[in-house]
Amino acid sequence: MEDFEVVNPVKMRDREIDMASYGEQEIMNLANRFNIDPDASICQWKKVLRHLITEEPSYCPKKIFENGKNPSLFWSYYLNKDIGLGEDILKLLKIVLVLPSNSADAEKSFSILDYF
Repeated sequence: MEDFEVVNPVKMRDREIDMASYGEQEIMNLANRFNIDPDASICQWKKVLRHLITEEPSYCPKKIFENGKNPSLFWSYYLNKDIGLGEDILKLLKIVLVLPSNSADAEKSFSILDYF
């Protein structure tokens, strides 16, 4: 689950030097887990980070969404914008953003079923 935190914009730094190797291991782990080319994913991830820092003057993860509670709000902006996301990192981001981070919804559903 810790690897999923790599896409949380609050964890990201706002200077290119701080992002030099940010998230490489996590992206590699996730890419391997979901059978996506890890080398291509890391390369594309670095391009995304560079874009966020150098070409997005309004880049400020803490302002784009509330307290980091929903990274999908942040990423939906970039997924719908043509910033040249590579195919592998695009696929990986979509997978990570739609997977539930816990089992609360499933447990809630079973509790409701048990009620009837």
